[in-house]
Amino acid sequence: MSRADLITTERIDQHGGGSPHRTLASAIFAQLRGDILSCQIKPGKKLNVSAISKQFNVSLASVREALSRLVASGLVVAEDQRGFRASPLSLPDLMDLTNSRIEIECLTLRRSIAAGDEAWRNRVAVAWHLLRSVPRTPADDPGRHNDAWRTMHGRFHEALVSACGLQWLLRFRATLYEQSERYRQMAVAIKPRGRDIDAEHRAIVEAALAGDADTACAELSKHIALTATAIAEGHL
Repeated sequence: MSRADLITTERIDQHGGGSPHRTLASAIFAQLRGDILSCQIKPGKKLNVSAISKQFNVSLASVREALSRLVASGLVVAEDQRGFRASPLSLPDLMDLTNSRIEIECLTLRRSIAAGDEAWRNRVAVAWHLLRSVPRTPADDPGRHNDAWRTMHGRFHEALVSACGLQWLLRFRATLYEQSERYRQMAVAIKPRGRDIDAEHRAIVEAALAGDADTACAELSKHIALTATAIAEGHL
């Protein structure tokens, strides 16, 4: 099975610290999770336990544990008598996810604006600066996100809500953000029509730092919805 079909042929070191089985399962989980989020493993693709086991040269039990953890995170679905496959993407799921994200992101942002201190404002300003310092796509591959930009984008949105104060709410928010990563990857290849993503981020930041929760949430909602609309029109 080739790299384009599944995962790298890198062999995981079985002599590291901790429980070998647990360590291997965690490494497989991390590799598969990254490949699913980046859409290198295509949505809906069957994940063959035996093939993955041979690819990593690890036990079937380690692979099953990793896949079970991915099922719990919503990135993989388990089918009775049919094994595992990467969770499919669909227009209804995109719309449900988008509306859920808008509700949770705006709730956490409002709480952060209300409770945010100077340290929070500094986190937001620094995260925004770092996001602007890296290109959104690599020069040699405009069809995917620059890995550094993906990281900075996640940290930027996390910084905005970091003063929320409710850890369970932030966990829900992080789960929704992760679930949307595959849809965002689909949006990279779509040429924006009159859209300025940097300006969208700037509008959110300026309103948030000014303490204007209504405007900040309105801009954040529009920002999330525009991406969903582009994906729906371009792919789904």
